[in-house]
Amino acid sequence: MMGDHMSEINWWGEYVIPYGKTGCWHVGPLSLWIQRLEGEWRLAYRDGPDPLDTSLGVELPCDDLDLSGLENYTRFVFGSSSERLRLSVMLADRPVVTRPENPLYVPPDEEVTVYVSSPLWIHIETENPAKTLLEIPIYRPSDTWFGPNTLEGELCYSSKTFHRVQLDQVPVRPHRATTAVLVQNHAGTMLSMDRMQVPVPHLALYQSQNGRLWTDDVIFTRTGTDDFASLRTRAKGGRRMREKAVRIAEPRKKPGENIVVRAFSSLFG
Repeated sequence: MMGDHMSEINWWGEYVIPYGKTGCWHVGPLSLWIQRLEGEWRLAYRDGPDPLDTSLGVELPCDDLDLSGLENYTRFVFGSSSERLRLSVMLADRPVVTRPENPLYVPPDEEVTVYVSSPLWIHIETENPAKTLLEIPIYRPSDTWFGPNTLEGELCYSSKTFHRVQLDQVPVRPHRATTAVLVQNHAGTMLSMDRMQVPVPHLALYQSQNGRLWTDDVIFTRTGTDDFASLRTRAKGGRRMREKAVRIAEPRKKPGENIVVRAFSSLFG
């Protein structure tokens, strides 16, 4: 994907920005400008107010702009002469906490698959040589604490999404990834899914043929009466999907085996 580029689905990839020219990306609520000048790259971006914005467009080159007058303006000085740039899509760097729109319970010895979505990040780097310039969220989610009190738990992101039991209730958006979470309640007590932690830094990212971005599947198996569950992941694709999914990003953190995590929380926060 080089030179003039407009895309209905893919906004990431490799681009060539000639000297004195600017590229412009509109992805969901984010507007991003990247300009190549002699000896430097200039970047600016603006966050829109609507986290559910579905805008998508790439214009290269776009109209000449003075980026110094825009929000979040940054300059990077380089000795190299490369005009090549790569934009990559990544999942969040912390777990994402989701919640149901209405109370949701899983009885003992039952299981349910819920679909949730989480925001994406853009990783921007030069090529020849490869050097990272910025990594920014397409929409910066709010922080939330996940745990029973202020001493136990971890800092996560709060996602403006709900637990959907039907995939067609989850819109396809260019700046969010969908996760299928299988919750197995093997405990003898009712499981309240007031809040659920999705371990997105441990998940890979995929794109299906219709443009939807997916993560690995998550499987939580609860055997005790507390908020903890064993965590397993499985790759997206194969017989479980009606459409083929192509892997486009690796996990930020390598998932381990036999992990037990605090998957649910209804006591604090």
